Amino acid sequence: MILLRRLFFVSLAAFLAASRAPAQSRDSETFRDELRVREVSVITPLSARLARAIPETIRPNDFQATVDGTPCPVLRVEKMPASEWQVTVYVDPTFGSPESQVASLLALARRVDGLIAFGPVEVVVVDPRPTPLGPPTQDPQTLVAHLADAAQAAQRRGDLNQAAQKQGDGNQSAQKRESPLARQVDRLARFAADHQVRSNGLLFLVGDGTLEPYTKTEALFAEAATVLSAYGWLAVPIAITLLDETELGNGTSDYQRWRSQSPQISGIKILELLRWIKTRRLPRKPIPLSIETQILAELAPMRRLAKTTGGLVLGTEPQLAPAFAALKERWRLWLAVPVRDDGRLTPLEVADSTDGERLNTRNFLRSSAPEGLSAARARALLDDLEFKGSFEVTAKRSTREVDHRTLVSLGIQLGENASGGKVRITLAFAREGTATVIRHVEAEASKAFEIEAPEAADAERIAVVVQPLSAENETTWGGVVVRP
Repeated sequence: MILLRRLFFVSLAAFLAASRAPAQSRDSETFRDELRVREVSVITPLSARLARAIPETIRPNDFQATVDGTPCPVLRVEKMPASEWQVTVYVDPTFGSPESQVASLLALARRVDGLIAFGPVEVVVVDPRPTPLGPPTQDPQTLVAHLADAAQAAQRRGDLNQAAQKQGDGNQSAQKRESPLARQVDRLARFAADHQVRSNGLLFLVGDGTLEPYTKTEALFAEAATVLSAYGWLAVPIAITLLDETELGNGTSDYQRWRSQSPQISGIKILELLRWIKTRRLPRKPIPLSIETQILAELAPMRRLAKTTGGLVLGTEPQLAPAFAALKERWRLWLAVPVRDDGRLTPLEVADSTDGERLNTRNFLRSSAPEGLSAARARALLDDLEFKGSFEVTAKRSTREVDHRTLVSLGIQLGENASGGKVRITLAFAREGTATVIRHVEAEASKAFEIEAPEAADAERIAVVVQPLSAENETTWGGVVVRP
């Protein structure tokens, strides 16, 4: 993103000199105002009207963009170059069943040529941290190998899950209390921020929505979706379900075919997989499950990710080819967005300027690191899962008596390498058996802060995350955990 500075000068001196006699002249005044703006790229499909137009005739004034309800200038438009996406296939076992993840990864492998047309592709397996299986690649055989490795890992997890179910999982209640799902959704948000896209990111999220029961699932994914949107990721959840033989007509499911041809899945060789992919045939009657991806309750979190980021949910393998084609027809708009050093998310809407058709774009822009990212980092600190940021933070809990009341406060000190300017202080209070409480406080530039924190009275641990709010310092932050 390119930061532009525009200085607007209004001077009355010349006007007064030309229009008034010397006797009437007076001291001129110069008014100066400064507006900082930045260029932001937004990916959008064309409206039905523009899709019928000749591409060379499409102009910036064909689009109407509003940022936080205010019209925003569209500087220029272009068809999104097919090879300029930053592409990631993201596989987290907590986001779907092993069977569906195997089927989805194999479906992507069979369409590897369409996948690499978007640019170098990175396959990331989360177990439990996001780990790339190799550098981004456009080599089809290398990418198929990465997808096959991810599928094998998913199948091994499925085998282990089945064995655990037969034997009974004694740690199930403890796992649910710690909520692995919450941790992994936070990891997705932090991944989106830490892997900032060059221009626009394309995230193929492999999962069918088979999630652990958790009361705050919807809120978790809604918060993560805003972070993905703010950092320019377009999410495409792939939730290919496994169909039995009757549903596939005269064929069998991909999963059944692969398992029958490779009993020892962990030892499968890449050449065997390539040979199977080459000879595989589509079922005689395509299964119209595209409607189900829009109504199935278990896919609601995936739909939220897609809707907020301008993406789409895919539920069958035949949908992949047209989805790839539709994504390659998207356009890139460049907007002039005012810079606000407040760290808040800004709602974005893009529509056809002629007929008002609203377009499927990402819903939010960021001014700096958003609150959802700070909350995710704070929860990670409570679990001792992450490092403490780029600058040092120290904090101490203290109490004092005022008018027969006990007041609890936190004294927070920033290291010398902390950047100046306004900051957001995010506090996460952890208590046994209850959900983590998050609180955000904004403070002016300083190295030391004193914050009243009644929530800290009975908290077992307190995570403190300090985030500078200026756009220039959005990648820096510091954190610490306060214990009794």
